[in-house]
Amino acid sequence: MIQPVDYTNGPLKIYTADGTIAYQFSKVHLDSDQGLSTSELQTGSSQTVFELVSLNDFCAVKTTFEEPKSPRSKHRRVEIYPRGMLKDKWRFSYIDDAGVRQNFKFNRGFANKGGQIYAQVNGHDGDLIAELKNERRKDSWLTKGSEKVSVYTLSCAENSPREQLIAFMALVFTRVSHCGL
Repeated sequence: MIQPVDYTNGPLKIYTADGTIAYQFSKVHLDSDQGLSTSELQTGSSQTVFELVSLNDFCAVKTTFEEPKSPRSKHRRVEIYPRGMLKDKWRFSYIDDAGVRQNFKFNRGFANKGGQIYAQVNGHDGDLIAELKNERRKDSWLTKGSEKVSVYTLSCAENSPREQLIAFMALVFTRVSHCGL
């Protein structure tokens, strides 16, 4: 994702390593005073993959995003626990195709939005499945000149839940942009 957050050209673009638009992400604050927001992950061709809705999307308070109930729902859920001057705690989960709830924890860096994502096993960190990083890149498809471009990247394990991780990356990206660290 190219930094900073910029919705002037529509949803935020999420690129593959070769510059193809793999997904798009949009977040709409339906009522900022009430904390109502909808976040949507779309394919590169603008087809909705899933939505997450929050009824308490405020900075500095516990925030929950949940997938609306439907026959296709995987009961996705993202929780943010602000901790003042300490690093916020982030968790997300979904129900896999076998009907088992999969839980994950994001260990965000103290001074930036980068960090590691671990599978959770009985409330403890399991395998490292992904990493979010702030980078400066100079890929030919990304630049128009010699300047490096600031990007937010996701690296993940082969068998990781990619769409869940991509939506999570976009939520971290937009939340930190809106609320700060």
